[in-house]
Amino acid sequence: MKKIFFLLILLFPCFVNASCDYETEKNMTSLSLYVDYSYEFNEGTELFDLYLYNLQNIFSVEYDSNFYVPEDNEVVISNIEPGSNITLSVFGSVSSLCSGKNFRTIYLSIPFINPYYESKECEDYKKLSVCYSRFLNFDLSYTTFKNALKREEVKDEEINDEHILLNGIINFFKKYYIKIILLIVTSIITFIVFKNKFRKSKYGF
Repeated sequence: MKKIFFLLILLFPCFVNASCDYETEKNMTSLSLYVDYSYEFNEGTELFDLYLYNLQNIFSVEYDSNFYVPEDNEVVISNIEPGSNITLSVFGSVSSLCSGKNFRTIYLSIPFINPYYESKECEDYKKLSVCYSRFLNFDLSYTTFKNALKREEVKDEEINDEHILLNGIINFFKKYYIKIILLIVTSIITFIVFKNKFRKSKYGF
């Protein structure tokens, strides 16, 4: 039934599109650029709901061979699987002068759900996106997740080693700073004395 409906929409312009002139198409193309969208995760269904705004009654939407007529300038498409790649067609509705004409195609990607979001394994890695992000733009496997934790663990160990080395240098300086200063001062004085003696022995003054 839906295919028959869409076929009628496509054939309808043959009878009424005499008024779908250049200016009308241009205006409708401009208006289609104002069509906006957003999506929300539905906690009940654990799927996504897609919202399209600013459609007006001169546009309809086609997605996955289903056709949507706006209500209050809005279309809602429910139960979209996480990780889906969406293609939406915004075309002239039957009430427009350019019925059935495609004015805009919208491509968007629905994020994946992160199965390891706030898991016990993430307790020490809350700054990692694979831990603090509930939704990701890629399908996160357990292997990829564990590798990310291992890389962070190695990084933490390297930072810890650097801190240990720095603290060791600071503690050494604190313990021996008087001796170090005396050594530096003594070395400078010795150099100056030696330089003066060398100059006197060579130039006589």
